[in-house]
Parts: sequence; structure tokens; C-alpha cells
Amino acid sequence: AYGHAAGDRALIDMADALKKVCAQHNDFLARIGGDEFLLLCQRKDEAGVKQTVNELRSYVDELNQTSAEPYKRAGPSLTAMARLTQTP
Repeated sequence: AYGHAAGDRALIDMADALKKVCAQHNDFLARIGGDEFLLLCQRKDEAGVKQTVNELRSYVDELNQTSAEPYKRAGPSLTAMARLTQTP
């Protein structure tokens, strides 16, 4: 509805918000296609992961409040989570 250039700006804005969160925790971030991103993070428990998601939502909310763009960016959805390894 807003055009290709606006979509590109929205993706860049979302990537910037993700990078801010990742930089705080030394996480791994990748764009896996379209408007989908993958964030690999190591936290002690599920509460730590949820805190990271909430931090990202805060960045997105702030961006939506301060942006002059006519559209709003959607916050993250936690679609899958798995504990692959556990360190002592």
C-alpha cells in the first residue's frame, strides 16, 4: 500500500532495532527472507528470552512513536524457541 521504497525503509528500521538488541547481548542476527529475521541468543532461561523480545518491542514502539512514516511497524512475534544446549 505504501510502495517498495517504504517497505525497504521499514525493513531497515526493523533491522536497526534488532541490531541494537543484539549488540547488547552479543547475539547473532540474520535476515532469512522477505520480512523475516532470525535472532539466535543465549539466555539462561525462557524469562531471559522474553525479556529480549520485550526490549525489541520497546525499540519498535519508540520507532513508531517518533517516525514520520504513515505506517506502523509490527513488533516481534516469538514463533519458535528451543534450548539446544545448557551450560553448567
